[in-house]
Amino acid sequence: MLHINNTIKQRKQLSKIWTGILLLFCLPVFSQLGDFDLQLTKTDESCLGNGSITFSVTNTTPLATIVYMVYKYPNIVNPISVLETNTLGSLNEGTYKVIATQTLGDDFNSQEQDIIITKVIIPLAYDITATNQNCSQGGTITITTTSGTAQFYEIASGPVLRPQQTSNVFEDLPEGTYNIRVFNECGEGVVTTYTLLLNSSSLSISQAVYPAGQTNCNSIEAINTITPSAGTSIGYPITVRYIIHPPNGVPDIITTETFASGPADSLPVPHIFPQYAGQPYSYDIEVTDSCNSLYEASNLVMNPMPVVTSSLTPVPCGKFYFTLNISSAVAPYTINFLDAPANFNPANFNASSPGPFTDGVIDYGSTANVVPEGTYEIEVTDACGRKAVTIVVIEEILLIPVVGARNNGCYSDKGKITISVPARNVVTAIITVAPPGYTGTLPHNVSGFIINGIFVMTDMPVGTYEFKIVDDCGDEYIVQVIVPPFQAEDFTATVKEGCAPGSGGVEISSPNGSLTQITLTSAPSEFSESLPYNASQYIVSNGKFYIGGLPEGNYNFSGTDACGIQQSVPITIQGYQPAPNPFTFSPHCGSFDITLNDAASAFSATYWLQKQDPATGTWTHPATGAPYIEGSLPDSSNSISIENGVTTHNLIYTGTLRILKSFQSVVSGVGETNCFQEFDPFNFRIGLEIANAYRLECLGTPNDIYIEAYGIPPYTFEITEKDGEPFSLNNGTNNIFSDLEIGIYKFRVEDACGDVAQSIFNVSVLPSLVTANDPGDILMCADSGAITNQEFNLALQTPGVLGEQSPGRYTVTYHATAAAAQNNTDPLPEVYNNLTNPQTVYARVAHNGIDICRAIVPFQLRVSQNPELDIPSEVFICNEGTLTLDAGNGYDYYSWSTGATTQTIIVDSPGDYSVTVRNYYDDEFCEAADTFLVSTSAEATNVSIDTEDWTDDRNSIIITATGTGDYEYSLDGTTYQSDNVFGGLVTGVYTVYIRDVNGCGFIEREVVLLNYPKFFTPNGDGVNDRWRIQYSTEEPDMVLFIYDRYGKLITSFDGMNEGWDGTYNGERLPSTDYWFVANREDGRVFKGHFAMKR
Repeated sequence: MLHINNTIKQRKQLSKIWTGILLLFCLPVFSQLGDFDLQLTKTDESCLGNGSITFSVTNTTPLATIVYMVYKYPNIVNPISVLETNTLGSLNEGTYKVIATQTLGDDFNSQEQDIIITKVIIPLAYDITATNQNCSQGGTITITTTSGTAQFYEIASGPVLRPQQTSNVFEDLPEGTYNIRVFNECGEGVVTTYTLLLNSSSLSISQAVYPAGQTNCNSIEAINTITPSAGTSIGYPITVRYIIHPPNGVPDIITTETFASGPADSLPVPHIFPQYAGQPYSYDIEVTDSCNSLYEASNLVMNPMPVVTSSLTPVPCGKFYFTLNISSAVAPYTINFLDAPANFNPANFNASSPGPFTDGVIDYGSTANVVPEGTYEIEVTDACGRKAVTIVVIEEILLIPVVGARNNGCYSDKGKITISVPARNVVTAIITVAPPGYTGTLPHNVSGFIINGIFVMTDMPVGTYEFKIVDDCGDEYIVQVIVPPFQAEDFTATVKEGCAPGSGGVEISSPNGSLTQITLTSAPSEFSESLPYNASQYIVSNGKFYIGGLPEGNYNFSGTDACGIQQSVPITIQGYQPAPNPFTFSPHCGSFDITLNDAASAFSATYWLQKQDPATGTWTHPATGAPYIEGSLPDSSNSISIENGVTTHNLIYTGTLRILKSFQSVVSGVGETNCFQEFDPFNFRIGLEIANAYRLECLGTPNDIYIEAYGIPPYTFEITEKDGEPFSLNNGTNNIFSDLEIGIYKFRVEDACGDVAQSIFNVSVLPSLVTANDPGDILMCADSGAITNQEFNLALQTPGVLGEQSPGRYTVTYHATAAAAQNNTDPLPEVYNNLTNPQTVYARVAHNGIDICRAIVPFQLRVSQNPELDIPSEVFICNEGTLTLDAGNGYDYYSWSTGATTQTIIVDSPGDYSVTVRNYYDDEFCEAADTFLVSTSAEATNVSIDTEDWTDDRNSIIITATGTGDYEYSLDGTTYQSDNVFGGLVTGVYTVYIRDVNGCGFIEREVVLLNYPKFFTPNGDGVNDRWRIQYSTEEPDMVLFIYDRYGKLITSFDGMNEGWDGTYNGERLPSTDYWFVANREDGRVFKGHFAMKR
């Protein structure tokens, strides 16, 4: 929507501009217009809605027209204003885009710039102080601005009213409650309620004081001080009338002085009085204040004679020197000692004596030069010949030693004695008298027990002692001391309320010594332990017993102390009965009162006002913001003390506040602890605020404007300006302005306190009260077949549904049907399991503070299948070759860690190769990822095979294979084993298979296992007629030698031979045993024998 001056000419102009802009964005434009420059200047927002932008262009084409289109981010589609003038006002803070379009005929071109208007509003805040005037019927209220700029002040309500004024002081106010309103330069008024309490007021007039340094023998200066009563102040102007009564019948002298201003708490009034040859006389003073109240002091004495006083300065060992103080005299002065101790010579104690002295303060003696004891009569004569006499008495002060004596306790027959002398050190201590139990020889010098000037001696037998004590000034004292016998004292108990309601605790101790055992012998039925209950574990290191958390009722404890003394201690636990909120919060305009009436008894209870920091949630000092640490004892550094039983007025702290009660209780086996009770927090805000303005699109009336204001209701709403011109529309108490035309309006709101707030809004760009934005569907990726009962977090949709709306001001709920959303029934939980796939859910948006309408938007919950990758745990590159990695087909998207986007990749080096695959569902997708672990392997490169044979069935084959692979072994090519040894084999020819377990090839070798026959039968039947080694043809180079039993070589032959036929040189040899030697191809030699049977 545009803010456009509605003229036919401008409409035509805008039509051309819009057409041109469309062409500018849609087609190439070739303009004959020259480039021009656009400059922007701004005025920041110092009052609500008073920001502005000023446009200027240079280097434009002659006769061309310029139109400015202004947008406010983030909406740079619809301009907030289109204008030909060079200024746009009534703007709020924000970022703006300005497009200036130059048009001449059908040609046009544009320049654009962004500019930021900053909010520089300083909120108006002030403090109020009050003082009594000297008039008992009137007080003064003073306003001190602490933030912002105050222009006008008024009393809007109270016992008296005051119209707007520029002065920040209101005077002559009667006691009562006032609403003070202060306006800033924006026309906004802030009201604070203040209760003015007045004390009865009066002025007092003091006796005369004569300052030093008088200079005239015919007159004298005297000062009388005027002081107001406590809690009040002096009201100026003050008129002082002197009525002087001279001696010898001289007529009265009357003078008047006026003080237009001066201190509020005390006014010294100096006056020059005449002298009459030193004769005293009297005078009266009459004081009239600004209220014409008269205060009198009569028969005040004027004594023009000099006044001399003295003071003594003590020095160690009871000695002194003295000082003379001279007033009401004219210098110089002479000093004459009319009487003094015989050994006193004035010049020895003041080299200038007898004067003349010009200083009115004169010392005789010093710290190092003390004057003798005795009486001094001293005469002072001033320059006028007037005299004054004073008496100084210096006498020795007799000190009394401080004596302490106590028994050691627990029926002991000994004790402890301490003796000290005030302000001195004991240097000698001698016992002259002692009881019979004392074993020392009298008199007994015990000075060795003096520590730091104090005599301390322990383990002294009970009885009466007499000491001779000497201090460091040489003074002697006779001191009598009695060490008392032991006397048992009763146990003491202090009962305290507990931290928990209905509970309490107790502290028990023995003055005789530490408790050693304590048993609870009786208790109410609510006590959970069996009786008698040994509670000695709750005696702490200092010998005291603490137990807490006891139910209400009567208890009896039986205890024993370190002296073996046993006593019973009955107590009654009342229990803590907290009142829920024993205070009254009384809000006023700009301030509040608290009346605290807490009748719940608690030990050492104190009450503290605290404010919550909204950013951190920490409780703090309401004025300074200093944080309070939870569980610690509050004090004035982090809290404000509130007194119980009274009303605290004129509190001006805003935000969330609470009263925290602190009191003491006990913890079992620990000691004292602090307990806390937090009364319900409350909120207080000062002033009136126009928080927002909205269009009521949600009701179908977008031209209705809702004003959201916060203050003290009821409110009055009105419009005072439209498009910068005066405009009057009083809407009364209705905050909805109906069917407003497009424009920029200044809205004014006044609350019940008289606070005034103003704000400027361009209604064409106001947000709707409630908007439900389409957040898009939620896609859930699940395993195959799992399309329902999937867990959806609906709260993730909330930011999208709200858009730019603050989550603190709006509530979003989710519903399964549109009707439920409309009626706000059956809200779904934030974590919701779908029932169907897809399933429609309805988001409902409602304003937290304005329950007029709501907005609803649907979206879908959709479940799609996760891709299922079938990736082997490890794959291998064989024999330094290459390997193809295949992620599987049927996916919409592939992404490899190598950067490839194909289904397969070819690799030639080991490592991890990850792949991600996706299936897309509109703008969403489900994906899966996995990693190929690629390693290298190869077939065996070096193989050796060893055999162990020459047995029937206990032969073995041992294979040794090396290479980069991992190998396994087989004798049949089907069954493989990782063990490289095959045992328990019969003789024969074997094929050995060696393969890489990673599939990188195999090799095979033939192996023979041999053994010799144990007999043969050369009988010509064609069976076993020759003796030979079966499979010996596999070792053609093997040589066999056959011997008879006598070692004679019968024959020899190689592995290829058909064997021995049992003859020697053609002759058949007899049946018997024969021996052989077999030389194997691998160098091994085997020997044995066999039988020939015919």
